[in-house]
Amino acid sequence: MGGTVGGFVFTSRSWSSGHVTRGCRDRVARVPRGSDRGHRRGYAWRNRSEPGATEFAVLMAGVAVWSLTYGVALTVFDPVVRLWLEIPLEVGKAIIAPAWLFFALGYTGRGEYVTRRLVAAVAVIPVLTTVLVAATPSHSLMWTAYRIDPTLGTATVSFDPGGGSTSTRDSAGR
Repeated sequence: MGGTVGGFVFTSRSWSSGHVTRGCRDRVARVPRGSDRGHRRGYAWRNRSEPGATEFAVLMAGVAVWSLTYGVALTVFDPVVRLWLEIPLEVGKAIIAPAWLFFALGYTGRGEYVTRRLVAAVAVIPVLTTVLVAATPSHSLMWTAYRIDPTLGTATVSFDPGGGSTSTRDSAGR
């Protein structure tokens, strides 16, 4: 049992979040969703001669970093450790949007528009944002009042965005 998405073939083992364990067909072993994305990224990387495959691999790497780090962060109730986990979260988020744009351009046959100059220009805001997140303890440009806000047994985060705004968001941007 499997399927095809965007030219990539997935078997039931790589498509689902788990597989049947050896010797116990009634028990299912769960595999983190990030490893599923890692499988897709590896497949795309091995077939990078296809249009958009390299960009897709980078996109899946960003999604894997973000989702795995966020999954770990939801279990960390120590504010100092959780604050440090914001850096790889931001790196993953910073990779996703540009990689998605470049994947769309490459996959639709417009790969000639993806130049080093465009990549550098598009990377300025995500790189600047990531640097500001990493340096947040020394300033309050990104957020203030960073705090753990336990919700249904998970360690969500609330903070006030920097610049004097009073709205509250969690680390996923909601």
